[in-house]
Amino acid sequence: MKIRPPIHLKKGTAAPHRDDIPKLMLKVIEQAYAQPFSIQSNYARANAFFVASAASLGYITTKSSARGGTYGSLWRPTKAGLHFLEKE
Repeated sequence: MKIRPPIHLKKGTAAPHRDDIPKLMLKVIEQAYAQPFSIQSNYARANAFFVASAASLGYITTKSSARGGTYGSLWRPTKAGLHFLEKE
């Protein structure tokens, strides 16, 4: 699966309408599922609002269950994030 282009919000523009936030956050969760991205990647920086929103809601994390619950440097979807993807 291809990396999605960043969702750009230009300075001085209004924030997305609250009805659009789940759709835009969905793209970030999909990207984390298709190709986990680095916490310092250009994608994460360009989509910082949506990455932060998804992380604070528990939809993405850098915690790896495969490595005994340690934190890494890649954003990956959580079980809740995968459930959110299936629901949408």
